Formats: sequence, C-alpha cells, structure tokens
Amino acid sequence: MLTSELKYIFKNDRSQIRILLGILLIPAFYAVIFLSSLWNPYQETKNLPVAVVNEDKAITSNGTQFDFGKQLTKSLKKNKSLHFEFLTKSKAHSDLNSGKVYMIIQIPKDFSKQASKLSEPNAKQIKLDYYTSAGHSFVAMKMSTTAIEKIQTQLNNKISKLYLNSLVAKTNASGTMLKQALSNAKSSLQLKSIAQSIQPLATNNRIVDPIKLIHHDSTHVKNNGTGMAPYLMSVALFVGCITLNIIYDTYTPRNDPKNGLSWWSSKMLFLFGFIIVAASIMYGLLVYFCGLEPLQILKTYGFVLLTGITFLSIVTFFNLLFGMTGAWLMLLFMIIQLGGSAGTYPIELSNNFFKTIHPYLPMTISVNAFRSTISIGNSISSEIIIFLTLFVIFNLSTVLFFHIKNHKKYLHSL
Repeated sequence: MLTSELKYIFKNDRSQIRILLGILLIPAFYAVIFLSSLWNPYQETKNLPVAVVNEDKAITSNGTQFDFGKQLTKSLKKNKSLHFEFLTKSKAHSDLNSGKVYMIIQIPKDFSKQASKLSEPNAKQIKLDYYTSAGHSFVAMKMSTTAIEKIQTQLNNKISKLYLNSLVAKTNASGTMLKQALSNAKSSLQLKSIAQSIQPLATNNRIVDPIKLIHHDSTHVKNNGTGMAPYLMSVALFVGCITLNIIYDTYTPRNDPKNGLSWWSSKMLFLFGFIIVAASIMYGLLVYFCGLEPLQILKTYGFVLLTGITFLSIVTFFNLLFGMTGAWLMLLFMIIQLGGSAGTYPIELSNNFFKTIHPYLPMTISVNAFRSTISIGNSISSEIIIFLTLFVIFNLSTVLFFHIKNHKKYLHSL
C-alpha cells in the first residue's frame, strides 16, 4: 500500500511532491525558529532595560556621611543582572509608559536621611518605590520584581551592617565579640542573630529589614491570561486566515466576472464576512467565558476586526499569487512572527535576528495595539493607520491580480 501511494505521487502527481516536502519541514521550522527566539531568556536579562532615578540628597549625621542614593546607583552600574539606565524622573516615566523600559527604581529624596535615623527607637522602614508596566510585558514585570527583591536583600544587609556597627560602638560589654561577628556576617539570618544578641540596645528589631519596597503599576493586568491575550489573539487570527485559505477555494469565481474588481468582490466580501464572524466569536468567548476585561472594550473589538481582515488580505494575496506554496510561505511567516513579535518574552531577551525584524512584523503591531486597548490605555492611532494601509495595499494588489487573470481569460476565449 505504501509503495503504491509513493509510485502514484512520483508518477502522476508531482505537484504533491513540492507540497509534501514543504510540510515535511514545518515541524522543524516551528520548533527551531520559535524556540531560538526564546532559547534562554533568563540568561539574557542583562539586556532588559530598567530605569534608575536617584533623587536622594546626601546628609551628615553625628559625624557620619550618609549618601545611600549615590552608593546604590554606583552599585547598580556594576550590576549586570539587568540593563540599568540612569534617567531623570520625567524621562524614566515617559519611557515606562511607551514600553522602552520595563521598570523604574525610584530612590526618594530623603533616602539617606531615613537611613541616618535607623538607630533611633522609633525608626521606620525606608520606602523604596519601584514602578512596572505589566501591560507591556507581564513576564518582564515578573522578572523585574524578582530582580528588585534581590536588590532589596543586598541593601538590607548593607544598611543593617552600618546600623549594627553603630550599636556595637556604643556597647562596652561584648564589643569585641560583636565586631568579630559583624565582620564575618554574610546573610540576613546571621544579621538577625547578631541583632537579637544586642536586643536590649535595639528596641525596634525591624531594622534588620530596613528597606520596604512599594510597588506601583498603572496598567490593567490581573493575571497571566490577560497578559498573554494580545499575543494569542493575534496568533489565533493569523492561523484562522491561513486555515481558511487552505480549505476554501479563494480563486474560482462562481459566475463570469466582468473585471478584476467584480472578481475581487465576489470572493473577498464573503471571506471578510467569514473572518469577521470568526473574530467576533473568539472575542466574545474571551470576554464572557474566560473573563477578559479590556480597558477599552469597543476599541479592542474594533481592532480585532481590523486585524482579522488585514491578516486575511495578506494571506489571501500570497495564496492566490503562489497557490499552495503561498499558503506554505504564510505558515512559515507566521512561525517567524511567533518568535519576533515578543508576545511571550520581551524582545530584548531574544537574539539579534528577531530584534532586527521585530518592528516590521504585522503581529508586532497587533500585539502592541491589543496591549494598549486591553491593559495600558495608550492611543493606537499609529497601529490603525498601519493596518489600514496594509489592508488597502494588499486588496488593491488582489484586484490587480484578478484583473490580469480576467484579461488573460478573455484573450484565451477569443
């Protein structure tokens, strides 16, 4: 049975060979291209942009100078766990809102002043504000939060040692023992143990954890599903357009078209109606079944429809121009977009190839637009203009294609 099928393909239907060879490569392309874009993102966090805003004012108290803001920024400059950028407050927040940075560490004006008062009985924890934008990347927000918690631990150790050194200086009994213990102390647990040993002198033992992180995020991302929705909606619509072109005959007219425009309208108006219904079902189920809560419900739905008809225009044109090879090319193009649109991990964590093509991919544009309408609330005017332009270009190209085919058909009939 197998040999007869192979004989038929090689002797009678050689066009199938090209198609089968193309399909043969799809799993390899899917695995290699997609996974290469996010092969080891956690090792690439050194490229994740994070802004640092230092508003701290150095002070001198009891002969000791406190300039923790400067010390922290100096330490972060040497830190390669993230790509720290040292910006003004206004610039940092502007970049956060536009997605150019994924977190802001904002050192307050009285950071050093608060640190100088830690030895006082009623000392309070030092507040360190950090801002994220989960709407631009839920994964980047999680990564940034993990990084800031590590920085918090380092600061706690540094400040706690300074404070305990101050207490030891006031201690007559067991001073030598405590100094030796301090010089050997490397973790929070050791510092807490030392602090407990001088509890009579430290009425507020909270000093062992002097830094209190205050998290701010103005975007609207309740869970991972909300964060992933822009990406998966885009992928689902593109897959739907490819599937429709493979299964449905987008070429053969049901009547005799007079020109390219009438041929286009006889096929594309039905296809547009089909993808609009499919996109509406997808969006409705996400909202009413999955619980998606976009900030801008109608604008999100409108862009879902625009994305559907734009993707369909692109896929259908290449399918008409190259036949099954065009559908194969669109499938390959979709796989490339899976890796290059930064729908899962921030593009800064990917390799140079995907960083280069990222801004020019249709799926990048749709993901950014959906992130804005679902979670961020930014304007999507530029994305709408780009997609409308693509829609017009590819539909005019399709009309031209049908016009040429219709003209050849007319010449052949003469």
